[in-house]
Amino acid sequence: MADNAQYWVAEGNYVLRQLQAGARRVTKVLNAPQSPKAPDALLKIGYVHYELGAYDKRARPLRVQERYPGTSVAKLAAVRLDQDEEEGH
Repeated sequence: MADNAQYWVAEGNYVLRQLQAGARRVTKVLNAPQSPKAPDALLKIGYVHYELGAYDKRARPLRVQERYPGTSVAKLAAVRLDQDEEEGH
């Protein structure tokens, strides 16, 4: 359950625009690859990098689609990638 707690604290950091802190916490979830929150964490780190202007990190949403095809998180990744493309990133 620690990975779940880390994810939700990271989500709070993201909402509060504490992006660096959120990135550190969500990375802890990624270090627990069997976590049920790992797909969400992978997408969230992509969101954080986007917000930080690290558009070269857009591979993260692509990895979500590859690792977790057909899931709701993969659909959210597709939406983010479409937004990136529309914005020219």
